[in-house]
Amino acid sequence: MQSFKQSGVVRAFSADFCASSSKAMHYFRTFLCFIFAIISLILQPVNAQNSRKSQEIDQYLREIQAKSNIPGFAIAVVTKDSVIFSKGYGADSKGIPINSRSPFAIASLSKAFTAMAVMQLAEQGKMNIDNSINQYIPTFKLADPRGAKMTVRQVLNQVSGLNDKVFPELAFKTEPENLDKAIERLNDVKLADDPGTRFTYHNPNYQILAKVVEQVSGQPFDKYLEANIFKPLQMSGTKSVSSTSALSSSSSGFSDGHIFAFGKAIPLHEPDWFIEGAAGVVSTADDMAKWLRLQLNQGKLGDVTLLDSTTLKMMHNAPTGKPYGMGWFVGKDGTLSHSGILWTYSAEQIITKNGYGVVILFNGGINAFEDYHAFIQGVTDILENKKPEVPTFPAWVFPITLNVALLIGIFFVILRLFRIEQWYRNHQKRPRWKSRLLLFSRLVPMLILVLLPVLVTMLSGRVLSWRRIYLMAPDFLTLFSIVALLNLVLVFSRLLSFNARPLKPN
Repeated sequence: MQSFKQSGVVRAFSADFCASSSKAMHYFRTFLCFIFAIISLILQPVNAQNSRKSQEIDQYLREIQAKSNIPGFAIAVVTKDSVIFSKGYGADSKGIPINSRSPFAIASLSKAFTAMAVMQLAEQGKMNIDNSINQYIPTFKLADPRGAKMTVRQVLNQVSGLNDKVFPELAFKTEPENLDKAIERLNDVKLADDPGTRFTYHNPNYQILAKVVEQVSGQPFDKYLEANIFKPLQMSGTKSVSSTSALSSSSSGFSDGHIFAFGKAIPLHEPDWFIEGAAGVVSTADDMAKWLRLQLNQGKLGDVTLLDSTTLKMMHNAPTGKPYGMGWFVGKDGTLSHSGILWTYSAEQIITKNGYGVVILFNGGINAFEDYHAFIQGVTDILENKKPEVPTFPAWVFPITLNVALLIGIFFVILRLFRIEQWYRNHQKRPRWKSRLLLFSRLVPMLILVLLPVLVTMLSGRVLSWRRIYLMAPDFLTLFSIVALLNLVLVFSRLLSFNARPLKPN
């Protein structure tokens, strides 16, 4: 844990300095001692407040961790002046305790780094974000004439006209090898909307931007980030990779993240996915603290300036009526935030309106029953002097209850398979339409299972492969599939019974 210690340092320095006074410097040193004393008095309440908040945050995180299935996470809380809290909780998939220097895949938090790279080049006069994409990437040609009008700014703001429905990148069976291949596979795409008209969050937008950075800078994208962002900020534990297959080799301390099943965290290698520009950064809580402080200091950190304050402000503002700036979601109150989610890792970050930055990195991935946002919401509540909410029940209670209900359902379906004769006798007196309706109701679970990818797209706007959907809730989907299959067998068994002994007519 880190917290302010300046007042203690000031008091110690003041005492040593004043004790060494000589007659020649008496008045000058008396004046300086007075100044040091004033500074100490000013800093003391601030330091005490931050120390108290650090203790509250630590206690809250311990409480919510005890209610969660998440194996481990790391957090950093900053102001523009310093890191006031930085710590790790739990362990990685190898059993190694997590600390603030442990590496995590930060997923879509990576987009803000890509956006800054683009804006650095624009600020240097090497490009104009209101120019079209194909002015910088000649090979960028969609099967839609509107694609020629798509600008860099529109792609930054996620209003390019692309979305998962016209380009379902998370449903593809193969992944591109590099950015050139990623751009090439867009050749057959037609836009869903006119560029600049509608916000749709779409990962390939930031793959396009990564390629723009390569074309304009003349450097590989990861090398550009290293030289122009990571190294100047001394983010020594941060690296950019092109594919999830490269995550394990990104750092000596990196380990597999987790999925969740039956109330337990299960280590798993991240499914293959091309993530350069959109979700490819691996970092630590300590490094992300520097990144957040840079944002709070208007593009500067110490003696390092990565971006002019005017340019950074542009990144931190969204187009009128849209929620997304450049790598950041922008709240109506000016709050900046972003979530990142892979199948085995996730992350949350926020810059509050009262000048705090918070980042939390998790080694657990997307799951229907894990609420990662609750962690950062509780921390921001503490920073705003509100009482954070701790869940009443452990996170495993709901999925286990649901799974028990499915197991009970499986038991009763199997029981009914052995009672076909009894069912036939009970339904002989019923009208044919009613018996058919009851049979059809047994097909509903299978219908839901077949239509699940469509339902996911309707609810989230994202198009996912079956495997990716399954990894979101493997226990529930396994048991639900058994329920659906058993009901299908039951329907066929009852239909055979109908054919052998027709029902009584209406």
